[in-house]
Amino acid sequence: MTDDSSWREKALEVIQAGEPPGGSAGQPEETTAIVQRLFALAAQYVGSASALARRLGLRYSELRTYLGGEAMPPEEVLLRTVELVIEYRKAPRS
Repeated sequence: MTDDSSWREKALEVIQAGEPPGGSAGQPEETTAIVQRLFALAAQYVGSASALARRLGLRYSELRTYLGGEAMPPEEVLLRTVELVIEYRKAPRS
């Protein structure tokens, strides 16, 4: 995943799959891994998991479930996280 469109495409795939981790869909482990990587990258960009939780308006305990692959985030949270990653990827590097 190297460009903005591929991030959006992967996020939409995750949303459309609609399966929780460990579900019976054909690719639940891949979906979970994508979500985990997305949230980990977003946390790295904003400085920490706690900072990401604040930025997304989540409780830290809720964010931890997404980072650990224990739960799937609501569509709105997932899309806000994708947009955050895209925003940071577009930012000029110093």
